[in-house]
Amino acid sequence: FRTGVTKTSQLVATELFELLHAIGAEPKGIVFSDSRQDAANQALEIETLHLRDLRREVLVTTARELVKKSREEWIDPLEFGPLMASLATNPSEMALLVEKINKQLTSGTQKNSDRISLGKLLQCSADSSIGALTSDFVSLGVHPFDRLGKKHFEGKIWHDLFVQKGGRPAYSHKLNDVQKAGLNKEILKGQYELIDDVIFANTFFALEETGLAYPSVMDGNDENADRLDTWLRVFAGAYRVLDNKFVEGDDVIEWLSGSDIKNKRVHRFAQVVFPGGGAIDGLSGILDELSTLGHPSGIIHIGKLYLKIAKESDPYWRCENCERVHLHRGPGRCTRCGEKLGEQATGRAEELWRNNFLGSRIVRGQEEGVARFRLRVEELTGQTDDFSDRLRKFKGIFVDGESEIQKRAQEIDMLSVTTTMEVGIDIGALQSVYQANMPPQRFNYQQRVGRAGRRGQ
Repeated sequence: FRTGVTKTSQLVATELFELLHAIGAEPKGIVFSDSRQDAANQALEIETLHLRDLRREVLVTTARELVKKSREEWIDPLEFGPLMASLATNPSEMALLVEKINKQLTSGTQKNSDRISLGKLLQCSADSSIGALTSDFVSLGVHPFDRLGKKHFEGKIWHDLFVQKGGRPAYSHKLNDVQKAGLNKEILKGQYELIDDVIFANTFFALEETGLAYPSVMDGNDENADRLDTWLRVFAGAYRVLDNKFVEGDDVIEWLSGSDIKNKRVHRFAQVVFPGGGAIDGLSGILDELSTLGHPSGIIHIGKLYLKIAKESDPYWRCENCERVHLHRGPGRCTRCGEKLGEQATGRAEELWRNNFLGSRIVRGQEEGVARFRLRVEELTGQTDDFSDRLRKFKGIFVDGESEIQKRAQEIDMLSVTTTMEVGIDIGALQSVYQANMPPQRFNYQQRVGRAGRRGQ
């Protein structure tokens, strides 16, 4: 492998560590390069790209788990009376049942719903509890509101802001209510950008391309939802999502009626969906419908959207012209090029899961019980200033009374090294060696592979 082929290097590293996790081996490894610059690039690229995939994986997996839990806990309103009668001698259980049914009615959750509110997914509160998505990130040792993992909050390192409470992360008791509210704001801002990047990306890595899920404007399985979800994707492609990192809220032009829309892609799509000169009126109607659902002036608010989780038997349509994947047919047109989608589905969502890297990882992880994992990679060369500190964290040795969250955040999983590490340096037990390029000489290869698989490992 040649240093610089970033995605290939990251995919190999991710698959290698997934295998180590699957067989129960200690997930530690080193990646060899020939220069300090290459080693530094490898460390940055592997960690950054793995983290991007991990964030997508956490979002989808957490949403799938919440949908499953919602189905299991759903209460039929017709059975509420008999249930209350059966609990007449247990006031505490009756109170819990009333609270549960009230939450169900308030949220509008429907029986066997396969949609989860993104607002619920990101839910934070002013007390010590945190949202499901944030909880997963912190448990994995991942910075919950900065994709680079460097941002502080009021001078504090992110992993000092959380503690373990009742088996799951919670806000530190050292934060007052004002600080918790401020931290909530930082987390929501960062995660809104994450969700936009995952569900509305215009690339092969977009969520709908995986066949796992897609964004929806309402909690309902009907043709009206599919029709509006199509326009949601079209508007997102025109940079109408308020939380998109490229969109400045004050600069967004309001679309009060169809005549206000000047975007050429939106117009081309409207012309094929509303033929015969009806594009302007048709767009005005769409804007009105979106406005009633909490998206006025054609501006999409992520917190008011839903995520529709696909089942393995759900159909999908692939555009024969541009090959974009659609998990619902909507008005029968491709949301990218406007060409007709076939009457018959191209296949089932399960096929997309197997042929997409993210989809296959999520499905394989659930079927084989392989947990999600963070991959922290650091450069370690002869010029590294904090050599001993990095080596200590790679070995998992902590001596300053760190909490479990702090340990998970700081422990190093993989070292990106040069020929310096071929001989003479004790790096402890090592399960894998990864070559980022062709070794210069035969003996270099022998020295490198000899670092792993020693006696007792």
